[in-house]
Amino acid sequence: MALNLLRLLSLALLVPRVETVEIAVGTSSEDAIEMDTLNFDDVADVKFDAEPMEDGLPPKEWNLREHRRTVTQNFPKYKKLSKLYMIERILEADEASKIASTVGDLDFSKSPDPIDGLPSHMLRLNAAKHQEETTKKLQDLVMPIVHTRLLPLIRHRYECKNCTVCNIAFRRYAAGELGQRASIQTHYDDAYFASAEIGLDVQGLEYDGGLYVEDNGERKVVPLKTGDALYHQYDLPHGVDVQEGRRTSLLVQFQDSLDCMPDHAKWYLRAAKKGDPVAKFQLGQLFQVGTKSTQKDLMKALRLFEAANEKGYQKAAVAMAQMLLNMETTAEIPMDVELAVKVLKAASKDGNSDAAYLLAQHLLLTPEADHAEAVTLLKWAAEPPRLHHHSAYMLGNLHVGENGAVGMDMQKAVSWWRVAGQHGFPPAMGNVGAFHLNEVLEGIEQKEDVASKAKEARKWLHPAAMSGYGPAMYSLGVLDLKYAKDVPSALQWLEKAKEAGHEQAKIEFDAVRDLRNSAEQKRARTRAAQMYV
Repeated sequence: MALNLLRLLSLALLVPRVETVEIAVGTSSEDAIEMDTLNFDDVADVKFDAEPMEDGLPPKEWNLREHRRTVTQNFPKYKKLSKLYMIERILEADEASKIASTVGDLDFSKSPDPIDGLPSHMLRLNAAKHQEETTKKLQDLVMPIVHTRLLPLIRHRYECKNCTVCNIAFRRYAAGELGQRASIQTHYDDAYFASAEIGLDVQGLEYDGGLYVEDNGERKVVPLKTGDALYHQYDLPHGVDVQEGRRTSLLVQFQDSLDCMPDHAKWYLRAAKKGDPVAKFQLGQLFQVGTKSTQKDLMKALRLFEAANEKGYQKAAVAMAQMLLNMETTAEIPMDVELAVKVLKAASKDGNSDAAYLLAQHLLLTPEADHAEAVTLLKWAAEPPRLHHHSAYMLGNLHVGENGAVGMDMQKAVSWWRVAGQHGFPPAMGNVGAFHLNEVLEGIEQKEDVASKAKEARKWLHPAAMSGYGPAMYSLGVLDLKYAKDVPSALQWLEKAKEAGHEQAKIEFDAVRDLRNSAEQKRARTRAAQMYV
């Protein structure tokens, strides 16, 4: 008998905790948000002698073309201004070509991105230990560029003699490829004093869309060519939305302290006192977690989130509501469900998908609440142009009977999982793959041709498994065992699923391994008997 579908599905009995982040938009061409190209305010030549920061690196006089722009975010009673700069050809053509070709041979990490929780598709230069030979080659290419151009430029531009390189990474984006990241929502690089992003391919030629900044409520694409660099500080709202093609970039980030342990609070205090709601929120985050320079104080964090929300920064509404609903599991902040629901409803009405998701989550977990309202909120958040992956995933779960808020409908469930899976959410990809795997197993019982169904199952399961998702690893093991009859491959996936904590995989790995060993022993006895006939 085929394995029960619910055993294969990775349904969470408790919905996942929402992260306080803004939401990515869709990547398909019909759902894509149109973006104009950013025009710069003025252009100037920047000349400087870059003495080497490390022994053995040659000095060189640089004459670079710099484009400058100030973008605006409008909040009630506050106008937030952020500066950005674009340097033309900070990488020479042969440097960019060598770096791009070397990066192409490397595996990018699929660990969760702190911004949205989806697989990051990032390669940190010093973190790829299993690719040491190639990353050493990359370091030899990148470090002279960093120390003779980027670091001197950052120190000059921001008058920061202690500025230090603290993170070097590559990011890859690909539109329309299942399991790949095509976008990252609007955010601030608020963990770093300054950031520089260098294009390794050409916007408008090798990909459409790309790196954007927000200006007066609109997204505007930065026209980066190969070797161009955009650099900015922690106060710039920006993101990436690749709508066609593939994009790879080099990201270099700096702190204003030699030990890479800055006092973040001093960055935000001045702007927060002037009424900047984003700075208030960023300062609140510091008090919420506590740092080397900022003592943890949850009440201060809550007050700052409340002030930021009142000034119109909706992201603060979600952080505030999480604390009021006691999602931080602390007695320091008294629970206030009424106020939490009030701020979430207001933020949802103003268009914040995270707020709609958190409000729906709360309603579904409250027996006497209006569950129909929760479903309406989830549908609004999951549909274009918002395409909130957690909301789409939860809708899929509801349609297989979780909570009883909607009727059972497997086709609707799979449709919503596809929405979330197409944005790279591993549990959703795993559920779609498990659905097709169940079709394969049922077809095998009926002696049907299931090749196309097996191909579809693998298409969804493989990227989820490569992201480290245990249930998808288990399902791949079942597919290899039952359909492909590939016992070694099945054992590899089952073992990985077992290591990821999948309970059923632990049982079946041992069973399959014992069966294989028994079969090998039987074959050995047969061969031995034949030798003595």
